[in-house]
Amino acid sequence: PDSGDSFPLLDGEMKICDAVKFFENYIQNMPASSQTYYGVHVNAVYVYQIRDDLYYYFFSASKIYDNIPFDYMMNGNHSHDSNRDMNAGGMIECGDVDFIYCTDKTETVIGEEQFNEILPFPEAVRIASEKMTDYVDFEITRAELVYKQKSAIGSLNWGETQIPVYPA
Repeated sequence: PDSGDSFPLLDGEMKICDAVKFFENYIQNMPASSQTYYGVHVNAVYVYQIRDDLYYYFFSASKIYDNIPFDYMMNGNHSHDSNRDMNAGGMIECGDVDFIYCTDKTETVIGEEQFNEILPFPEAVRIASEKMTDYVDFEITRAELVYKQKSAIGSLNWGETQIPVYPA
């Protein structure tokens, strides 16, 4: 998302980082029927070549709350309680967004728990390395703090469903 590389789109060339800013601002400024609590955060950009002189930007995104993004659909994590965010979008023109999917702008926050203890990163790495097998080498390429969603509770009626989240 922060890449300065640029590719030709239908109406000109645009840096990936500028396309990401445009997409996030586009979603943030869409009208909503109620107060919005979440922003959108582009987690990854996939660049597809349509033909020699035309490319397409595909955005894998998630909600973001209090500067912490949610676990997202395309990150490769598939734990049993993982209800990953499925925000996505695409751009083939510099000044427009071609599609968006699942922005969840009108979800609300109904209760917050304060966490006073945060596992320091070196400790998390130590625990991960102790729990991994001795027979295979693993390379950690990314670590991040995200919100993970649990399965929905309550009815599935509009406005009655609750989806608990927790930091991970």
